[in-house]
Amino acid sequence: MKALSSSLLLSVCLWAGGCGAGEAGATAVPLPTDLPQLEPALAAKIEEEHAAVLAEPESAQRWRSLGMTYEANAIQPLAIRCYLRSLELEDDAKTWSRLGQAYGKNGELEPAADAFRRSIELRGDYAPTHWRLGDVVYDLGAFEEARAAYGRATEVDRKHTGGWIGLARVELQIGDAARACEILEDLLERDPRDADALRLMRTAYIQAGRPEDASRVAASWRRKSSPGKDPWHREFRAYRERPLMEQALADLSEGRPAEAIAILEEFAADNPGDLNVLSYLAWGYYLVEQEGEALATVDRALAKDPNNIPVLRVLARIHEGAGRPSAARETTERIVALDGNDTKALKTAARLQRGDGDHSAAVRTLTRFLELDRGDADAWRWKLDSERALESWEAVATTLQDGLRANVFGDEVRVDLAETLRRLDRWEDAEAALTAAERLDERGRALLDAVRNREGGV
Repeated sequence: MKALSSSLLLSVCLWAGGCGAGEAGATAVPLPTDLPQLEPALAAKIEEEHAAVLAEPESAQRWRSLGMTYEANAIQPLAIRCYLRSLELEDDAKTWSRLGQAYGKNGELEPAADAFRRSIELRGDYAPTHWRLGDVVYDLGAFEEARAAYGRATEVDRKHTGGWIGLARVELQIGDAARACEILEDLLERDPRDADALRLMRTAYIQAGRPEDASRVAASWRRKSSPGKDPWHREFRAYRERPLMEQALADLSEGRPAEAIAILEEFAADNPGDLNVLSYLAWGYYLVEQEGEALATVDRALAKDPNNIPVLRVLARIHEGAGRPSAARETTERIVALDGNDTKALKTAARLQRGDGDHSAAVRTLTRFLELDRGDADAWRWKLDSERALESWEAVATTLQDGLRANVFGDEVRVDLAETLRRLDRWEDAEAALTAAERLDERGRALLDAVRNREGGV
């Protein structure tokens, strides 16, 4: 095992000398200089963790917790200082791993590699640290050490795909494409859908002079496949100030589906029974034009609960967006059958029914919708259009009258109402509709004359 670099040892010693016990250590607890400009929730979290360190300056856990707060919220220099102080108090494998990741995020690869090496000295059976060391030394060009680190990750945990992919990357880098193909083929035999392996497999085949095999590799889009289980990192995620789901939803709504997928995949791995997460993940896949992944995720969710409305809603959106309106209608009507008070589903079902030309179904659906929401002008107009398509003139007249009473329609529809009533030979009602208008245009005045003269009825 390579010894810790003198620079990293010096960093620990300097930090230890500058942050001893008592008042000197307390006053050295770092705070961001721009704390007042940070988001209020993040600033409050930092102040809370900072106060905890001040209260227990000799607690390695308190320093590590403050460090994770800084690291999780992209304040790496202060995270590094906190981790160094924590390590001066307690030589801990998990904290060394966190220090390595903070150094890496700060672009300091040599200290990052040293931190991971020390973590491994203390805890050699944790595969993710071997893998992380492999990535860092690979980026430093130390390919033999990277191969050893990746190999150790796979020995500790055969299912750690990051280690296998790392080994294949090393083989490609040193020119042994055939060996890289063997590693990746073996991995894909165990996990045929690993997106990182598929993408690298295509590259390996090309470098190995196997273009026909490369052309048959279909790598689905995903930002990053899960490299393997990493309980330490799951603990770290809780320190992100913005909740994961809140961030993912913001990314989806603001046009960043790739970023949302990266978060949601992690969340789904940790919470496999959370169907809301799966519904958002399915929609994210669809937005990046991976419909197969989207539908597979929907199937995974519906296998757990076939009547989950958020998942069915996403399925309907996918069907409609992909040009399958009949399937979208069927799925939406399924939602309505499960919850007859779901106004969003009722309105969507009515729109799809009208698109199918099924005006009878649309009228039934819209009647129910308007029982729940009488202020939606679109629903009133759709209902009118469908009733006219069905030539249900009594229903048209009733809808126009109801819409006027609900203050959805203005005076201009009184002429339409009068036309409908005249068609039904309801002359007095037609005249009353016209005379109730504050002002009649030329068409309205001509109709009033015709009604008074009983002209144009059935």
